[in-house]
Amino acid sequence: DAMKQFEGTLGEMFCMRFVTKLANDHNILTFLTANSSTVIRIQPPLILTQAQAEYFIKSFETVCHEMATFLD
Repeated sequence: DAMKQFEGTLGEMFCMRFVTKLANDHNILTFLTANSSTVIRIQPPLILTQAQAEYFIKSFETVCHEMATFLD
């Protein structure tokens, strides 16, 4: 069905834009999984400080707010 394919494409575009914003705006590398281009994979370092975890959470939240109008 064409509409389902369109919705799937929008989901893929959204996820790609999300990981791009994390990288470009916040210097956080994330990836899309090999099995699905609508699943975001994070890979924190083995040793993660509280400050780094809080920075990631704040950055993720910021991108969520910025992307809330993706389809508007």
